[in-house]
Amino acid sequence: MGKRPPSGPGAALNRASTLIEETFRSVLLNKGVIVALLVLFIPAFIAIYTLIDPPVGSKDWPELFALLGVLVFVQFFLLIFPLIYGTYALNEDMERRTMTYLVTRGNLRMEVFLYRYIGTLLALIPLFTIPIVTTFLVLSAHSGLDRMVENLDLLLDLLLAVYLGTMVYTAMFCLFGIAFKRPLVVGLLFAFFWELVMAFIPLRIREFTLMYYVRSMLLSRDDIWSSMVAVPRWATYGGSIFLLLFLTGVFVLIGCVVTHKKELL
Repeated sequence: MGKRPPSGPGAALNRASTLIEETFRSVLLNKGVIVALLVLFIPAFIAIYTLIDPPVGSKDWPELFALLGVLVFVQFFLLIFPLIYGTYALNEDMERRTMTYLVTRGNLRMEVFLYRYIGTLLALIPLFTIPIVTTFLVLSAHSGLDRMVENLDLLLDLLLAVYLGTMVYTAMFCLFGIAFKRPLVVGLLFAFFWELVMAFIPLRIREFTLMYYVRSMLLSRDDIWSSMVAVPRWATYGGSIFLLLFLTGVFVLIGCVVTHKKELL
């Protein structure tokens, strides 16, 4: 049993800021972030190549940006990076017994889960944002400034979908990290069997995947996004946002409860 944490808003704020900052720094100042950035910048490298050797129809770069957005950022990066960093955030505390240390230093168990989640989420947001914006800006060099401004809605659509997807997937994989002994294995099976395979099956079962609603935020729009697929039936834009936010809250709540009941020794 840990000692009772210091009371008062000041003490609570100090605990929160300390653990969130520690988690944030452990993600962004880790040597592995270099590899992560190299992978995340693959679409930007592709964009640069199209400037060096422009393909036929290079003036239609918004379509290429949308394609890279869905196929690479949403359907691959959005699964793999929250999976890696989310499961690591809590599982490391259990494996190294740092959870016990944090509790004896005055943190509530539920606080550890919540602040680890927030710190991981805040670190993933810039990791996704910079490559997406860079890819957009490089591709927009195929045309003038007016065309770039005209297609800013594509950039904003993708960023919002990725942000909400990051919120829900990071919450879920943080839950995996505290609930399972081998969360990375469970997460890989879930991500690539259920979230990818089932999300592509044109049956009602795909509506039970998170990826269906993340993709619906893009593919339900009546513009370049909707022209990318032949299947017309997607969840509504507003409904997808509501469900992703709701499920994020559910995963965080369950994670806090599981952490509170978890045996530390």
